[in-house]
Amino acid sequence: MTEPTPTTLRSADGLSLFCRAWPPADAPRAALSIVHGLGEHSGRYDHTARYFAERGYAVFAVDLRGHGQSEGRRGHVNRFDEYLDDAAALLDHARRQTPNVPLFLLGHSMGGLIALVYALKRPDGLTAVVASGPGLRARVHVPAWKTTL
Repeated sequence: MTEPTPTTLRSADGLSLFCRAWPPADAPRAALSIVHGLGEHSGRYDHTARYFAERGYAVFAVDLRGHGQSEGRRGHVNRFDEYLDDAAALLDHARRQTPNVPLFLLGHSMGGLIALVYALKRPDGLTAVVASGPGLRARVHVPAWKTTL
């Protein structure tokens, strides 16, 4: 298998987002877009991408804003929907590169949360969503007074 192909996407607010693509050997049977977790980057999913590419999937993964090789303040967003916009840029790219095939969104940890929220708010065009260990609750105790605020 060849090395992943890097490219740059533009977020809705103009940030440069680093993206990797792993093409299958033949015409793709489907497209798989991967969203990583907090403090990660798209390269961490190379083994997963290669697995699916070897089975006929076109695989795409983005470094979310503030992660990996993408622009943005490290680990920071002004609002959660900015992550949804980054996922939209990834999915739009996957659709342009592989039209007329099923489109899957896979997210791990924080990426799993992003994938689930994305599917609830913007389901058009998605065939299915896979959420691996989605970050659905805080691992630290949040005092009741903070939750109330």
